[in-house]
Amino acid sequence: MNKLWIAVLAAALAVPVAAAALDKVASLSGELVDMVCFMKHDGKGEKHAKCAQMCVKGGAPLGMLTAEGQVYLLVNDHGNEKPFAEAKLLVGGNAKVTGLIVKRGGVQAIIVAKVEKP
Repeated sequence: MNKLWIAVLAAALAVPVAAAALDKVASLSGELVDMVCFMKHDGKGEKHAKCAQMCVKGGAPLGMLTAEGQVYLLVNDHGNEKPFAEAKLLVGGNAKVTGLIVKRGGVQAIIVAKVEKP
């Protein structure tokens, strides 16, 4: 019985390590949205661009809505803050963002390393 518990414990401890191994560098394309309005009332698209710009300028979190309907939180890289600042200026429009994609606690995010207009 002790061997079974040891195997179960070892498997449980291996899960976080396996999840961290999924982190990868990739590029995403889509609409940059302010997460407050997007989550509260599906705020997106051209008609919402000015509001998104004001909200992000006021501190609302920044996200990306891909063509596949996936949403990623955009996260600042403290060692390279310029790309995130550039992404904030493009909110309400489309962009291509490159960075480390991470998934933690049910949230998927990209740590912004580069941003480009499509």
